[in-house]
Amino acid sequence: MQKHTDLLLLVALLRRSVPKTPRFNLFLALRGAGDEVRLHSRFIGALLDPENHVLGHELLINFLREIEVPIAGPDSFSLLGLRVQVEHMGIDLLITNADRQAVLIENKIFAGDQEKQLRRYHDELLARKFSPVFVRYLTIDGHAPAEDSLSGLDKELPDNGYQCISYAKHIRGWLESGERMATRDIPVRESISQYLAVINSLTGSDQEETYMNGLVETLLIGENMRLARDVRSAYTHGLVELQDRLWTDIEAALSDIDAQITEYPTTASLNVLAERKSLINNFYRPGARNNKHYGLYFSPPEFPLVSIGIEIESSLYSAVICDGLQQPAGYEQAKKMLADADIHGQHNAGAPFWRWSPGQYNLQDPDETTLAMLCDEKKRREFASTCAEDVIELWRVFVNSK
Repeated sequence: MQKHTDLLLLVALLRRSVPKTPRFNLFLALRGAGDEVRLHSRFIGALLDPENHVLGHELLINFLREIEVPIAGPDSFSLLGLRVQVEHMGIDLLITNADRQAVLIENKIFAGDQEKQLRRYHDELLARKFSPVFVRYLTIDGHAPAEDSLSGLDKELPDNGYQCISYAKHIRGWLESGERMATRDIPVRESISQYLAVINSLTGSDQEETYMNGLVETLLIGENMRLARDVRSAYTHGLVELQDRLWTDIEAALSDIDAQITEYPTTASLNVLAERKSLINNFYRPGARNNKHYGLYFSPPEFPLVSIGIEIESSLYSAVICDGLQQPAGYEQAKKMLADADIHGQHNAGAPFWRWSPGQYNLQDPDETTLAMLCDEKKRREFASTCAEDVIELWRVFVNSK
């Protein structure tokens, strides 16, 4: 055990010897790093659009190369009449050309997949006489979408017709080459530089090179690599424990703000389920299925078809849950009650309302800011209180309606 402690002390000393220099970032000042639509899709789309800067089509062509859309040879994507659209037909990024070929990019950072989402988008483009359609699924780490979203699409398309791409590899690589290209357009170069800093933070690639080189040298000494492997395993267990404590803090904050809510937990709520730790463990298991969308849920006594709660995707979000297909009347009633109370957010088929919790902390792959919050008991409880306040605001719409 002493050897593990010594290794961690060496890392801590090295980290303190190479302090990071804070740098103002306009993107983080205006939008959270996880805002996939209003930040990431729109900014990437702006860079791709040749009308927006003096680089013309260079960034767009480099992007197509980076995400392995063929632009030369048979069955290639034509570069004539290129057009870039953001949030068109529900598609996050859509690139088309004069030959009615299309590149469909679904951008997922924290949000989950919708049923048959990629299949629907692909088939809609085919119905509009676009062919071929190149499908790219963009996430932080390049993981695959849910099978329900694909609905067999991956088996029907050729290898270059469907691929998973990542911010960590493809977007970072494209931005780094774009930053070098943009020497004749200083505003674009600085914008790319600041956005690249956001991506580096999002993907855990924002450490100083001096620190990382020193860390590698430290790990190569003696048995440190073997000890680091043990630490890596313990790190995951530590995340499980910290998330469990966060749920406990949210429960306590809910009780402090309005104890009535704790009298009406649903059977699916974490404060009822015996397998609570198992669910959290599964959240951090690579490639695990059905490892999200659990949380604390409470059913207002006068609205048994509705549950109010806080749930996890990669980040936490508060929600009003009601199945719009099975209970359409209850779903519409809930939407109206929230609108009448001047509470606005997003919605989907299973929830007439949801919104990200303040900070939009990524609990699945936490960055330094998220870890600082989780590990500091005071900061964690403050965050838990803000989450609880969001839930209580929704709860009171339904319990005070009579």
